[in-house]
Amino acid sequence: MNLSRVTIKNNKAKWGGGIYNCANLTMEDSIIASNTATRNCGGIKNTWYAYTKLSKVVVKDNKAKEENGGIGIYADSTVVIEDCSIIDNVAGNDGGGISIGARGILYLYRSVITGNTAKNGGGIMNNNTAYIDDFSISNMISNNPNNFAGNPHIPA
Repeated sequence: MNLSRVTIKNNKAKWGGGIYNCANLTMEDSIIASNTATRNCGGIKNTWYAYTKLSKVVVKDNKAKEENGGIGIYADSTVVIEDCSIIDNVAGNDGGGISIGARGILYLYRSVITGNTAKNGGGIMNNNTAYIDDFSISNMISNNPNNFAGNPHIPA
């Protein structure tokens, strides 16, 4: 599915408050905001071999009761994030901005991750593989309690 210039806002679900993706998704010039998950992944949940590419997307003000306030990456899924802003998302446990779980892979380029909150990994909680460029590392600021937690990232 290709989405361009859309806003996904004010939705609520148990998992994937804004988007629950199990296939291929390309999204550009869009906003995912103010969505809620009563369990995991307030903004986007990627799972079961899903592939997602986000370009110039703002992911902000999403909430999850447990994990992954903004973007959750699970079960052999891959997410590529380019030129995006991950801002002010909240998770009750891990990964306020982004959480990489079992066998998930993240590629992060030229993006800003700021103001996200979680018990662990306010910016990113990495439990698998994360390729992150220097620009994104230097623009990972003001996340609470820390910008990055879990496994070390791999320079992209």
